[in-house]
Amino acid sequence: MTKLQAQIYAHVRAFITQRGYSPSCVEIARDIGAYPGTVHANLVKLAERGYLVRGTGWRNIRLPDGGQIARAA
Repeated sequence: MTKLQAQIYAHVRAFITQRGYSPSCVEIARDIGAYPGTVHANLVKLAERGYLVRGTGWRNIRLPDGGQIARAA
């Protein structure tokens, strides 16, 4: 995973955890200071590698684990 991909992944994970829905490519790009096309290309790569799941339509990014964060007992 590249540095940019790690940044995108962390942003998506935090966004979904905080808000309960996924960010759009434009929102991710705005928040991390990248171009939407660059974000889209990297989202595709992250999905191909199993870090994210993408569906159709707007706000279509999901986490494979459902966004659950393991908590220590």
